Amino acid sequence: MQQTESASAQQNSTPKKVLEGFPVLREGDIRRSLEGRKWHLAVYSPSGGGKTRLIGTCGKVDYLSPVLLVDMEEGDVTVDSHEFPNIEILRVEEYVQEYRERENKDITPYNAFLNVLSAIEQEAKSEDFPYRLVAFDGCTRLQDWCDDDIVQEARRKTPAEGGGTAHDAELSNLADYRRIASRMAQIFWRIKKLPVHTIATAKMRLIETESSTKEHRIYEAHPNFYPKTGDEFEACFDILARMSKEQVGTVEQYSFDTKLSVHYIAKSRAASLQPKIADPSAETIFSQLRKGGASEPI
Repeated sequence: MQQTESASAQQNSTPKKVLEGFPVLREGDIRRSLEGRKWHLAVYSPSGGGKTRLIGTCGKVDYLSPVLLVDMEEGDVTVDSHEFPNIEILRVEEYVQEYRERENKDITPYNAFLNVLSAIEQEAKSEDFPYRLVAFDGCTRLQDWCDDDIVQEARRKTPAEGGGTAHDAELSNLADYRRIASRMAQIFWRIKKLPVHTIATAKMRLIETESSTKEHRIYEAHPNFYPKTGDEFEACFDILARMSKEQVGTVEQYSFDTKLSVHYIAKSRAASLQPKIADPSAETIFSQLRKGGASEPI
């Protein structure tokens, strides 16, 4: 009787695996450690704030390179030099022109980008995929392309299909904004699910806060998107950083800020990342993200 009770107690002390067949990340799974994590960063700033320059510095870090830069706003001249090695550039608008000439049919920049993203998703499944980081530079412009496509789709509808009135050729309506937010959210999540490190960039806009008065205007910096699209961009990625540039004496100094402020939106899911990094580089940022992790490439 005593042996039976002892065996029963031992059996009860052994943890039972539940939810077999489901992707439960159990204790000790490398995907829960810094060694197995792929970081997904969202960075916004005014033009010239250092976003593309930051992407360029990724090519100098062994465990982040080679880098693929998907360029949507023709800002790649910043990194197109010997100062930034190990980076390859895919210009979406150049692909649009090549596609039109090769296929002898039209394609919009938005659909061209979707082709590019689908190809990256497919090829990233292979062990031969050469890039360790993929950067998407110019997501604010991607939203503009999405906007143009949705307006053109609505214009092709008859007045009866469009609710009784013809769609304005240039202006989006409320239903359009919802579609834009939905499509852009899908893109952001597809980027985050890529099995490599990613950086997505956007321009910045200032929004007047509720505490602002006529005598004292108060503004908060956000990524430059329509409101619901901006909400998705701010929520999706592991890191949301505002970049800024200021003149310190005769030197231009960049800053990478990830702590929420009354002046700007930011966030970090990494406790090891400093809330403010002066003169940021990929090596500085990712070494902090990897703090406590393995010394080998993530």
